[in-house]
Amino acid sequence: NCYSKSFSLSEDIVVLKYDSSGSLQWNKTFGTAETDIGYGITLDNSENIFITGKTAVSGNIDLFLVKLDSNGN
Repeated sequence: NCYSKSFSLSEDIVVLKYDSSGSLQWNKTFGTAETDIGYGITLDNSENIFITGKTAVSGNIDLFLVKLDSNGN
């Protein structure tokens, strides 16, 4: 299952993967020195993870798409 949650304490994006027992398998943090916001997360049929969002660097706003495999690579 995929869940998305925004926190106002951080300006980075955190992705956590847990197994069916609730044990943390891995975590990834994405971000710059500026504001980074994740808007969506989904899985494909091969269990690749796709994350969309935006980042603001030096006054410019850019969209991003990140693809991770099931091991977080």
